[in-house]
Amino acid sequence: MELSGTPHKTPQMRYRLRTLMIVLALGPPLVWTGYSALVSAMSPETISSCSEFNSLIESEGAIIHLDVDWSLSAIANRPLVSRLRSKVLLDPRCRTIRWRRIDCTNQQDTAIGQVLTDWLRSQNANPALVQNGYGSLLWIKDGQLVDWLSDPIFVKEDKLFERTLKAFPKR
Repeated sequence: MELSGTPHKTPQMRYRLRTLMIVLALGPPLVWTGYSALVSAMSPETISSCSEFNSLIESEGAIIHLDVDWSLSAIANRPLVSRLRSKVLLDPRCRTIRWRRIDCTNQQDTAIGQVLTDWLRSQNANPALVQNGYGSLLWIKDGQLVDWLSDPIFVKEDKLFERTLKAFPKR
């Protein structure tokens, strides 16, 4: 019987200690790499050119999230918008719908900002959606704006999904 106060190290304990040290040394970078890949896979494609925007609006169906970096409202809306996006991507009725994001941060004076603003005017929608900072959503079918929402935070997720199904019937 050992009375020195230090436990006797068995081969199993040494193995566990070595494994723990390896996990602690390599774990965080591996976890971060996995997290980064997961975020990239989950993040919607961002439209950054006029040609990408024009191609998107002419598609059979699209949802555009008008996002900004500076707005607390837009940031607060992101989890709701992300859950809606996941639901749309997983639902077989929505398989042809393309989901994209436009970063409207400081876009008023850029080509994409001008094209988006002009297109919203042509659709009789409020062009201030581009700069309102709420994280607006646009539902587009065959080049036409069929629905829009300035601030999604006040609408429940299931109601947003119902709006999506209504905007794109019989998919």
